[in-house]
Amino acid sequence: MLVTDFSLSGDCPVVRLPDHFGSTGDPPANQSGLLQLAFARSRRISDHPAIKALNGIHFWLALDEKGSAKLTHKLDEVPTDPKTLEGYNQTISGVAEVLTGFSQSVTPFLFTTIFPQSDASFSMDTRDALHHVKYKDGQSDVSVTLKEDLTITELRVISPQLTATMRPQFTKTAKGYLINEFSGEYQYANDAAKSNVTMEIDYSEIQGMNLPSKLRVTTLVANSTHKMYFDFTNHEIKKH
Repeated sequence: MLVTDFSLSGDCPVVRLPDHFGSTGDPPANQSGLLQLAFARSRRISDHPAIKALNGIHFWLALDEKGSAKLTHKLDEVPTDPKTLEGYNQTISGVAEVLTGFSQSVTPFLFTTIFPQSDASFSMDTRDALHHVKYKDGQSDVSVTLKEDLTITELRVISPQLTATMRPQFTKTAKGYLINEFSGEYQYANDAAKSNVTMEIDYSEIQGMNLPSKLRVTTLVANSTHKMYFDFTNHEIKKH
């Protein structure tokens, strides 16, 4: 399991992503973290009361061996004003949605696999130096496109509720490939507006492992663009 603190900056305190993103939990004991939220567009100064208040929200992100995320938080001081508390909760929810979406997006490429079991039914053909794998996952039709070196260029999932197209990019290291960019387009059956998400990931070597150290997220929903930047620190790897 990987546990890490992180700090955050961006152009807005709340980012809404597709509906399947989001979770929160109880804060772990004896850990510290810091949320530093800056409004880049409005250029608010760092001693703005809103920034000072948000710096009192502490977050931790834990990923297990299957890539499942658990985001926990703690407030230095719980606001007594209902509107202020609502703003805190919206910020916490927005951070949870982004980071849970991040873990869901990269898990098939870092922790598990997007391919079906070996005894499952699937089809494969090769066209224009690209391999195309198709299979069913419950009610969803899944198609995967791979290059000759077997890196994945596109993952497309079509279900009754959602059509999603995801395009990962990889960097080659001495230990293999790492996903360093991910772009996704999401179209819900009951929503005319598409959601577009781009994630850029930097890594640092921690205890001999390449672990995410920076995350840049850009979302475009209904012609509204938001950016968030995460710095992951104090990584802790727990072996079971």
